[in-house]
Amino acid sequence: MLDYIKPTRETAPALTSMVLHPLNYAVFSFASLFFFIFFAENRFGGPSLVGQIVYTILWSVLYFSILVFFIHRLSNFFVRRNVPLLFVVVLSFLTASIFEATIGHYFITPDQSDAPRFFWHIFAMMSVSIPGIVVNLLYHEKNARKALSDEADKVPYWMPVKRAVVEQAEEPLMLELPEAVRGPVLSIHAASQYVQVTTTNGTSELRMSLSKAIEGLPNTQGLRVHRSHWLQEQQIKSLVYKDGNPRVIDSFGETYPVSRKQVSSIKNLLNLTG
Repeated sequence: MLDYIKPTRETAPALTSMVLHPLNYAVFSFASLFFFIFFAENRFGGPSLVGQIVYTILWSVLYFSILVFFIHRLSNFFVRRNVPLLFVVVLSFLTASIFEATIGHYFITPDQSDAPRFFWHIFAMMSVSIPGIVVNLLYHEKNARKALSDEADKVPYWMPVKRAVVEQAEEPLMLELPEAVRGPVLSIHAASQYVQVTTTNGTSELRMSLSKAIEGLPNTQGLRVHRSHWLQEQQIKSLVYKDGNPRVIDSFGETYPVSRKQVSSIKNLLNLTG
């Protein structure tokens, strides 16, 4: 599950605007009119060519209405599961085509309906939709990626994102850090309403509690040596006492207080006795 993909309510406006963009109308309308005028019989029962065109326009409105209903719902479900948006959009168009064909063949012109015509209708709708799908995904790629996630490069747009990216995204703390700072976490220190997170790539301040920050590191081995300090295990180099109070020294030579209940854990980590 890609938890960094935004919720449906946030992605819906952008995905809907993709469907209703004038570019999509132009591509779809040209392909639809070309197909219905030159290749299909009078399938809407229009009295003339003008009637056919009017019916085609009305039919397109129905088609786009169904498409808008499904696209952001399907997108949020599948993209969160690392299914590319390309597949999701094609599936949305296919779903809209099936609904549109069902309404037309079995409720509007049932006397002209049979299985071959039903499936031919779906095939025709997808044939005229595919060019628009590709053009729109190319045209809207930058904005669509931003709409789906704050980390645009991690959106499964044309292909699934790499597993390493998915695994990193499952660590919530990584999503909060600036991209340039992300990396193995060395230490986290609490200061009022903020925590200072130090990684192998730098340091950044985040507005959250130390407990929440630690929860975001399920795969990192470390110790909360004090209520205000967490250190990666390999950063803990020695245990000392100052005025009778335990302290740890990290690999940078910094000294931190230690909760007495953690003294035994630190001794075990450092293979100390006594």
